[in-house]
Amino acid sequence: MRHKWKEFSYKLFHWEYWSTRAVYLPLSPFWVYYSIKARSLFFFEKTNPAMPFGGMAMTPKSVIYELLPNEYIPKTALILEGEDPIEKVKILGLSYPIIAKPNHGLKGLGVQTISNDQELINYSKTFNLPYLIQEKIPHSNEVGIFYCRYPKTDKGFISGVVQKNFMKIQGDGNHTLEQLIRANPRFNFQIERLRNLWRERWAEVIPEEEEITLLEVGSHTRGAEFINISHLIDERLSSKIEEIASRIPGFYYGRFDVLFRDFESLKDGENFKIIELNGAMSEPTHMYDPSNSLWNAWKEILKHWRIMSEIAVQNKGVPIQKTPFRKGLGLFFENLNLEKQLKKQLSD
Repeated sequence: MRHKWKEFSYKLFHWEYWSTRAVYLPLSPFWVYYSIKARSLFFFEKTNPAMPFGGMAMTPKSVIYELLPNEYIPKTALILEGEDPIEKVKILGLSYPIIAKPNHGLKGLGVQTISNDQELINYSKTFNLPYLIQEKIPHSNEVGIFYCRYPKTDKGFISGVVQKNFMKIQGDGNHTLEQLIRANPRFNFQIERLRNLWRERWAEVIPEEEEITLLEVGSHTRGAEFINISHLIDERLSSKIEEIASRIPGFYYGRFDVLFRDFESLKDGENFKIIELNGAMSEPTHMYDPSNSLWNAWKEILKHWRIMSEIAVQNKGVPIQKTPFRKGLGLFFENLNLEKQLKKQLSD
């Protein structure tokens, strides 16, 4: 009970852990306003004409990877129901460990490191959904880079960069893994998942100086800490991201999630891979910096909604596969149901 109270009180005074609904619902009148200006409730479709539904909901990751330049993405294959994932591993020429993730995943749910054939088979049985297998990139640094470009301009701009720090603990030779995890309020929100993942070492005293990465997923909902490093944006980084974005037809708004060796190499266009490209659903995740206030986060969200609606207006007349209202509404509900399904499967 004491742990539950500590978790509740910590969450109450740290808005970054509030639910998506709690953060976004107060801003809904502004969404209506931008929809009226753009003359469409689904105005975001014209923000990224190349992406199904603009990349807002239920956009297959496999489709997004096809849009990206091959040299900047990991080796990836889509596994459909009934297909042999082990055969696909051989065809791609992958060596374990590899990454598996749902083709319609979100918030890092269902992303797992797979170490052998049996774990891959178990993953297929657990999720029972179309999923991707992917080479594991040997870099430990991850950033999210938000890119925007107005259709009437030749160049876009980076609106923010977030550094994603994975959950890690440092052993001290005195405390168990459980005790070290519980000492960090941020980690307590992931306690059941971590208990299942680290059950073999849960009661073990971690030797001094041993560092353990608890989860290798750069998702805020999976415990990663987000730090705003937008001050590091410069001409070199902007030029590299512009070069990549300009090769993606029909893309104007979204966030690149990138694994890289070091920031200088990234600026030089070396030693990095794009592991995700998110479209209209993208959040300006640099707003989740723990030092940021809810008021400033709201300002950042509204700023990006405004940019998204202005891009949509400038793309007026661009041919898109317009989504009927009922189908579009259904995609949002599918998205919510998928999130619930993935959370349930992870907790079982």
